[in-house]
Amino acid sequence: MVFGLQTIHPKWMFNKPLCLGFQRALKATDLVVAKMFIDLLSDRFDMDTPIINASIQDQAAVGVGSALGVDGEICGMHSPNKLGESAIGLLLRTKNKVILNPFPEGNSHSKSFLR
Repeated sequence: MVFGLQTIHPKWMFNKPLCLGFQRALKATDLVVAKMFIDLLSDRFDMDTPIINASIQDQAAVGVGSALGVDGEICGMHSPNKLGESAIGLLLRTKNKVILNPFPEGNSHSKSFLR
């Protein structure tokens, strides 16, 4: 999981992103990811009160915002890319290391033209 914060400077109206860290999630449910984020914020900033009021993530993680108790939003840049990658066999979903949507023909063809 990649965690970060973004703020917009009120005077100059530009984004100020801050990467907080990368963490491995053995179980990536909404509640687990929300707790990981709160723990990371607490660790990095030594505070008990969350400093966020909105959450933007891809469609697969839309429930994280709800689990954090803040307004959640879906990132429009991530979802279409995942659909395209899945359609040509580059994005394979797994559960317990078993591929749920196998597409070996598409995967083989896509890898051959991406070399």
